[in-house]
Amino acid sequence: MERIIFTLLCTLCACTSFAQTKNSFVITSDIPDLPDGIEVELETAEGSNYDEVARAVVQDGKFVLTGRLTHPTLCTLSTNNYKLLYAMESKEEPTWTYTPIFVSNTTMTVKADKYKYLASNLPISKHLCVTGGKAQADFNDFNQRKNDSLTWMKKNPQSPLAIKMATEMVLNNRTLTKRQIEDITATIFACPEDYPRVNAYRRAVATAKAMAVGESLQDIPMFTQKNRTTSLLVAIPTGKVAFICFWTTWRKPNQKLIPELKNMVAKHPEVAFLCVADDKEDYLWQKFLERTQLSWPQYRLTKRGMKQFTDTFGPDATPLFVMLAPDGTIVRASSYLGDMQKLLDKTAMKLARAYEQQKKKAGEQSEGTRNTKQSKKKT
Repeated sequence: MERIIFTLLCTLCACTSFAQTKNSFVITSDIPDLPDGIEVELETAEGSNYDEVARAVVQDGKFVLTGRLTHPTLCTLSTNNYKLLYAMESKEEPTWTYTPIFVSNTTMTVKADKYKYLASNLPISKHLCVTGGKAQADFNDFNQRKNDSLTWMKKNPQSPLAIKMATEMVLNNRTLTKRQIEDITATIFACPEDYPRVNAYRRAVATAKAMAVGESLQDIPMFTQKNRTTSLLVAIPTGKVAFICFWTTWRKPNQKLIPELKNMVAKHPEVAFLCVADDKEDYLWQKFLERTQLSWPQYRLTKRGMKQFTDTFGPDATPLFVMLAPDGTIVRASSYLGDMQKLLDKTAMKLARAYEQQKKKAGEQSEGTRNTKQSKKKT
């Protein structure tokens, strides 16, 4: 009986240990000359926040990093000997190394022929290799093949790395058309082990399509300065180059844009400018307008408009600038006013002239067709 109980306890311990390994990562080193006392840190390397995931100190020539991630994540494995040199009262300059690593909740190994090869800051080389998990295997494959991102993505459509690449492509390149976005994303499939990334990818694709070059802006309900309801497409004049600024007027970084916007309005009388605020408080918005005395049309999103805007462009989309051609299609959308100002200086007059010539040509063709029909009737 005792033997049976002992066997059951051993089995339970083994199952628990396996479950813990499956739901967490363990990263170990295999580097022959790794000095004791070296600090090792693992940080996320995606987005704008670099969060610490795990930390360790080398003991007996090895380090072990343990932790848990919600999904496979690109990270940076860094090492430094700063505290070690400080403790030794050495005047030697500290050494820092940075190694990209795609971490999954699995067992991983950082193998290098010598410690100095970590200083190359490369993801893989003939002297350095990180192994463990499909995400890291894909990362190694991409860096070894040196394919362009799109080619590699299409060959590995379910990889977390492919989904990361596709997300960055559609979000960072604001010159894409809807067809180009669909070409990039057509082969990407859901990754069973990385649902958070898949959800972010789907949001990014929807946002990119809403801002794609050559498409029309989504109509959004708004209030005028006199608190009357209207909509974005009603407010945008037809037949003119238009520049729309979506902003949050109570935010200081947005307020700092005013001098530059005023200069743009004065420089481009051929362009229709309008600002659309996502401010919730009408009273504060009106006070802001009284104080700044902006000379071009100002609007504020309704409650439903704010939801539509957030659903389409994200919760922190402002400031967002959109330039429209005279036919109402998107020329470019960007969060950087400086870039948009250069584009406006370069293309606004050309677009206006091209539209007028096209309109004149269409009018002449229409007149010619009408005259031909009248001549036939007389005959």
